[in-house]
Amino acid sequence: MIRGIIRRGMDQWRGDGGQWLAARPALTAGDSVEFLTKDWRPLTFFFHFSLASNLRFRVRLGAGSVHLIREFADECDGPAFWSARSALERLGSKGGRVSVLDLEVGGGADLEDERNIYVAALSMTVLAEMPEKRVAYCLRRIWFGDKIEEIARRYGVSKGNVSKTLRSTGCFVISRLLGDVRGGGGLRLR
Repeated sequence: MIRGIIRRGMDQWRGDGGQWLAARPALTAGDSVEFLTKDWRPLTFFFHFSLASNLRFRVRLGAGSVHLIREFADECDGPAFWSARSALERLGSKGGRVSVLDLEVGGGADLEDERNIYVAALSMTVLAEMPEKRVAYCLRRIWFGDKIEEIARRYGVSKGNVSKTLRSTGCFVISRLLGDVRGGGGLRLR
């Protein structure tokens, strides 16, 4: 079941948004997913999709140079991977504290890499703080472009309920971060 949800999220991103992927996402041992991206959007979408699907997990982000070896992300290597691994180790060492995300900028990272990792971390943190209903409505509105009426019909609630829920600061922040994507013809996912 969990692997099915993860695979569905990965497949949806491979729609028109595939331009930001450096390698195909890989579902690895257990329920781990590896993304190798040129931008923060695929990471944030997948995190948002996972939260809306009621999956909770920890995220490690690494930035830096990458050695593209094969087609899938888990078949590549480089400082970006080593940085992500180091971030995961730090998450594990925090004892009983609940941490969702950690990041590290590694060798070969340029200013764009740093910007992407910090925007991904910011957007994921905003999403992690949202109540469950807001996460679901925001996913449909922000990433899929559903109208308020469509969201209300999908979840069996009133348009007023959806409108009030979407007016939150978190939805606004993610929407504004994505503004340049939506203005350029929109991001269409399957």
